[in-house]
Amino acid sequence: MGHRKREPTGALDTVRLYQHVVAAGTLYTLTMTTEVCEELGLATVPREVTPGLRPVMEIAGVDQGLIDWSSTRRQQIEQALEGITDQYVQDHGRLPGERGRHGLAWWAAQDTRPEKKTARPLLQNQ
Repeated sequence: MGHRKREPTGALDTVRLYQHVVAAGTLYTLTMTTEVCEELGLATVPREVTPGLRPVMEIAGVDQGLIDWSSTRRQQIEQALEGITDQYVQDHGRLPGERGRHGLAWWAAQDTRPEKKTARPLLQNQ
């Protein structure tokens, strides 16, 4: 009978942690937003930033013009989406349907995502 190698009790399961890092970040942001809004007497509302992707929570009552003016990422996505849509029309001879628009919006968001910083090892003796 073979024996499985058992991890020590309390060991950090880094694979599982990595798989859930996005959910953990979303939960953290939601918790912080909720606490800050409760403390300041504000409310939050969901807003669809990129069609087909999950909405972001924002403070209710902020003028959309102000959000658009300050959102360089949204402008980058819209510019990329315009180019991707033009290419789609050239390739297929028609505009994309609703499902196709969601897919193109996803690609535009991915194409404009800033590169992640390269991880550096922690210094042992700082």
